[in-house]
Amino acid sequence: INFGGLQQNTAACGDWTPGDQALAIGDGSNPILQAVNLCLAVYSPAGAVLKAPVALSTFFGIGSSTIISDPRALYDWYNHRFIVTLLDCTGSPATQCYYDVGVSQTDDPTGAWWTYHIPTPTGGGVLNDFPRVGQDITSPFPGQTAYPGAIYLASNLYSLTKNAYLKEEWLILSKYQLYNGLGYNFWYFSGITNPDGSNSFTSQPANTWNPYERPRAEFFLESFAFGVGANKLVAWAVSNPFGYI
Repeated sequence: INFGGLQQNTAACGDWTPGDQALAIGDGSNPILQAVNLCLAVYSPAGAVLKAPVALSTFFGIGSSTIISDPRALYDWYNHRFIVTLLDCTGSPATQCYYDVGVSQTDDPTGAWWTYHIPTPTGGGVLNDFPRVGQDITSPFPGQTAYPGAIYLASNLYSLTKNAYLKEEWLILSKYQLYNGLGYNFWYFSGITNPDGSNSFTSQPANTWNPYERPRAEFFLESFAFGVGANKLVAWAVSNPFGYI
């Protein structure tokens, strides 16, 4: 497959630099979803435009003056849903930031979506920079069997007033709740540390791509000790993610 997609200077995209491109590819004949700062579009596998570029502020129903950045996209091959996430911050200067999570209500990303606006659980005054997204299909929500698994968000937290790195935080969201439009509960970790006691930085939650895989835990992976000669990785495993919800 090879066709021209969105550009950061496409109409409705705001010509934001960098483009921060995100891509989610459905299975079979399902469409291809692409997002950049600050818009989203959907294409057929042949490159035909199925959903014209729409501003992400419109897609998520947030104010056009809100600061938006860092879109991410995944396709859930087991449950046949598209997932889009980004961050936004409100205020001038910004005082409160959020995670925005959208999940398609079917396997058609041109149709209806559930969207969620989640404040950074650490509190106000922090920027949830460079959010990463992962997902698994292992753990069912308590009392349910449909839509097993979770959506995992990780971000680097910076002070909005001092421009200083603080720590990481991770959010764990139930697919069962999100995919049914039931709102959300979440379990989260804040201030994750490395084996030497230093703060973790830019850990990536894993994505379970194969619908037949059943990992016992969700894994997060971090490149440890940035800089010249850095050659270490740190891995975390999160099991039973809904045990405390």
